[in-house]
Amino acid sequence: MAVPTAVERPILFNNMLKHFNFQYFLNHFLNAVRVVVETPKFIQTHKLWKGFFDYRWLTLMSILISLLFTYIVYENLTENYFPLFPEEPMVDPESVKSEKLSDLKDEGRKGVVTSGTKYLLVILLEMVVYYFSFKTLFTLGAKSDSPSFKDFINAEKRMIRIMISNFVKGVIVNIVVSIVTGLLNIDFLNPFLMFFVYAYFMGYAFLDNYNEQYRMEIKESQVIIRKNVGAALAIGLIVSMLIYVPLIGPLLGPIFGAVAAAIYGHRYQIEGQTAVLELESE
Repeated sequence: MAVPTAVERPILFNNMLKHFNFQYFLNHFLNAVRVVVETPKFIQTHKLWKGFFDYRWLTLMSILISLLFTYIVYENLTENYFPLFPEEPMVDPESVKSEKLSDLKDEGRKGVVTSGTKYLLVILLEMVVYYFSFKTLFTLGAKSDSPSFKDFINAEKRMIRIMISNFVKGVIVNIVVSIVTGLLNIDFLNPFLMFFVYAYFMGYAFLDNYNEQYRMEIKESQVIIRKNVGAALAIGLIVSMLIYVPLIGPLLGPIFGAVAAAIYGHRYQIEGQTAVLELESE
């Protein structure tokens, strides 16, 4: 998927704001929260992990990626947020403004590094995500055939495109939020606000994975996910928190997101919203 150009970006965000409905957002958010609450029991009842461990190469790769991600993330957190030996800042009245600008840039860099690492995790585990998304739909009776190796490869290619696009959008939003919060002298809120932004883009990826199961084009999927912003945020929030659980979180989070998104998409038949949205836009 092509990254939006400088001309297209304002149009993209204006269209999102134009069609934004808080009531819809809240309803979709709460519906997704209900699905999230049900997901652990669904996984346990239907034993979705059965068959997964038969793919030994995939299991080994997933475990190694999970361990590596845990190491990278906690090293990043220790270095940037919780240093063992923090340096005492030197007060220089003449450089207060430049220091503040430097701090703003530093916070933005930390957020970008953290989000980029999470996006890379989902890209690396896309085959796992696709497997559990399909397994969930198969369990729900929505799928009867088996995915081919080509399907997994296509899913991987698509996830790379989606995550690169989401990463660029996240950087743009981060810049805007950093400027606004800096001007209002509330820049301490920037990491908090951006956590929700990055969570939305994370949930976006899992809902797109569901739409992909129905051979939906990226542009079609994008329109539908914008209509389900609340659901994307709810799913993204729980995944973003789960992946920080040491060792098991980086693997459990994406699996949970794949299953939750598949249950939500199937229950509310979001793949059928395309025609309705096209009529609304006319």
